[in-house]
Amino acid sequence: MSLAELTWFQPAMMDAALRQELVPVHRFMGAPEGTPLTDHAVGEGGLLIEGSKHWEYAYAIRQSCILAAPGCRALDAGCGRSAFPAYLAGRGVRMFGIDLNESAIACLRPYGVTAVRGDLSALPYRDESFDQVFCISVLEHTPDPLSCFDELWRVTRLGGSLTVTADYAPWGLPARTVAAGRVMDHALLRRLVGVGSMVPGETPALLEGLGYFSQMWPTVVPVYLRFVKDGAVPPDHTGTASLPEAGWPIATLDSGLRQRTARRCYQAARDYLHHGWLLEARALFARAYRLDRGLAKALVWGGVAHLPGPVLCALRRIQAIMAAPRRGLSAWSL
Repeated sequence: MSLAELTWFQPAMMDAALRQELVPVHRFMGAPEGTPLTDHAVGEGGLLIEGSKHWEYAYAIRQSCILAAPGCRALDAGCGRSAFPAYLAGRGVRMFGIDLNESAIACLRPYGVTAVRGDLSALPYRDESFDQVFCISVLEHTPDPLSCFDELWRVTRLGGSLTVTADYAPWGLPARTVAAGRVMDHALLRRLVGVGSMVPGETPALLEGLGYFSQMWPTVVPVYLRFVKDGAVPPDHTGTASLPEAGWPIATLDSGLRQRTARRCYQAARDYLHHGWLLEARALFARAYRLDRGLAKALVWGGVAHLPGPVLCALRRIQAIMAAPRRGLSAWSL
């Protein structure tokens, strides 16, 4: 198995050409004209494109050249009710889909997608069943991403391609979110690509993508990975890939990027604190203040995050009471 491409999302990648490629997909699914590519697109028959997946699916289709190979067998693992497998089926691809949500895959069957209910950790397909396999922003949220990846590799034919996209946490930012659980970080990425592969070092420009998609967690960006199955030996995740210098010193960031990143870290830290994830909240408040010394509220809230747990629970209780509409004594009932 070899890594053919690794691309971290940059807002500049949402170029006019890529937007133009999405026009027929939106038309196919019946999405309103002019649907923003940073928002969810809802079409007819229950079809959906989640905000970041506009870019992820469209870029995956472009880079895989799947439309240049009509009749190929392709699997969308964790397809949900995405419009893209339905669109590809309409363009001559022998499209298969699998997802845990029965109602979601039921939306795809009328469009010619052979969709079944199942788990990525135990795919109900024979070895080397598909020319191309896609797993779009799903793998990192599974209980065991590496085992699921091995299953995706197993059902990819020799010489075929496996495309994975993920919500990625840049260096120094938490590898889990309140909204979606675990996300991919550099450590998981290195184990995923296997021993002997080189993972590019992160550049400060990576941070420009933070918060670009309004519905995504403020401290993650999409990452695109395309593998070619060039051998019969299963992937080796026991070691780690070669690692250039990790991270980015604060001194390398321009002031505007530092401030934007600090605000994203602060926003995420407040949510972590609200959900009681104190270690993550403390780390992010500290990072926000380190990035922008003018963000005094990050320092203040960082102090709050170090209060004992019972004190924080009491403060949240008081805050909820004060925020409740005052309707007599009922507003103060506990």
